[in-house]
Amino acid sequence: MGIAREWQKLKAMGCFFAKKQNPVFAVYDYIHKKKKYGIRTDVYFKLGLDSIPFANLASYVSYDEYVDIIENKINNDLEAQKILRDKGTTLRRLPAHLLKREFLDLRYCDFEDFYSFVNRHKKIVVKVYNSAMGNQVNVIDTEREQLTGEANKEKLEKVFADYQKNALYIIEEYIHQHHEWSRINPDCVNTIRVHTVKSSEGKYEACWHWFARFGRKGESIDMRNAFVVLVDPENGRIITDALDEGIGRREWFLPRESPMKEMNEAANVRFKDIVVPFKDEIKAVVEEAAALFPEIKLIGWDVALTEDGPAIVEGNGCPVAFTPIQQLYATISGGVFYREELENVMKKI
Repeated sequence: MGIAREWQKLKAMGCFFAKKQNPVFAVYDYIHKKKKYGIRTDVYFKLGLDSIPFANLASYVSYDEYVDIIENKINNDLEAQKILRDKGTTLRRLPAHLLKREFLDLRYCDFEDFYSFVNRHKKIVVKVYNSAMGNQVNVIDTEREQLTGEANKEKLEKVFADYQKNALYIIEEYIHQHHEWSRINPDCVNTIRVHTVKSSEGKYEACWHWFARFGRKGESIDMRNAFVVLVDPENGRIITDALDEGIGRREWFLPRESPMKEMNEAANVRFKDIVVPFKDEIKAVVEEAAALFPEIKLIGWDVALTEDGPAIVEGNGCPVAFTPIQQLYATISGGVFYREELENVMKKI
């Protein structure tokens, strides 16, 4: 299986270079960019970096370089990082008006608390306390799963024990999102990633472009096969076509269609026609939340939109959304990447 896969890669690369007007120069371009800028093979082909001038790649930040900067130069307090990696710790530090939902941490409650919570909410979200990238996140319809009421109490006791056994400690009330956001995709809670930075003067402020993620129709979690777009924080307007991560995450050596989409077919609207509700409130909410985590200099906040305003979903201390932000930004900047914006944040710190 591994040999066949490697052969597919080599064959795809051979076909790619053979189709070039000057195959020898194309191979040189690939080797030089890979060595000089730390570009991985899959990134080179998926992002079409063969068409990007050498000069532009000085602005490219590789994933490995970005993680090194975050972990060793910005958020280099490993103990502080553990705060955000534990979703229960994060939620307990955030006040109710920033969460706009109830939650339980099963490490700090008993079955009667759980029983009462499930019977108050028709829909709940169940998470591993330290998961990332939407892994082990489940949306449960409590009535459809027959978990409510005295008649199902014994069944719910088994569910409670199973959740604790599998570290599914975080139980949250499902977020009912803003009608405009729900129109784009009603099947899941669609989130916006907003980064905050703590300056050397102790000021907390939102930075970089915002990054909106829309789950694919039928998906209950927006991290799975999502459409992602860039948002201008000044006016709240989406300024790029959508990157289809369902396509972008495929093996780079397999035939595929373009990963960029102009239309949101489910809502029958162009992505660039969409304006994010509550843009000013979003900025205020993440800056208020950041001030509650003074140990961590750069945080990527996931924000949902309810009818009553923005709600913090979670915070991330090593926010890998930088990679698609950089990729989307290059589509509107003439191929210039995001190094300058990263350096501007580092200057503030």
